[in-house]
Amino acid sequence: MDNILQYVDKLFFYCLKKCKDKNDAEELSSQVILEVLTAIHNNRKIKDLESYIFSVANNQYNRFIKNKVNIREHEVNIEKLPENQKCLFV
Repeated sequence: MDNILQYVDKLFFYCLKKCKDKNDAEELSSQVILEVLTAIHNNRKIKDLESYIFSVANNQYNRFIKNKVNIREHEVNIEKLPENQKCLFV
């Protein structure tokens, strides 16, 4: 089986291209590596490690975007609140 370390840089740049933010790309690539290592540890049959890594990366990115959208939907814009409700958020 291929060594996962040979894909780390390629994975990071893939995540950076998708996220357009270094911190998000680091977080995403870490999550991908963790999921892949867990699969290997659990003896999952992986025929093509590179394809598997980038499949996991794509799925993790989709979850990442979904979570980001959900967070934004629940954010409160304090500036748009009436003055009498702003004190609740201070």
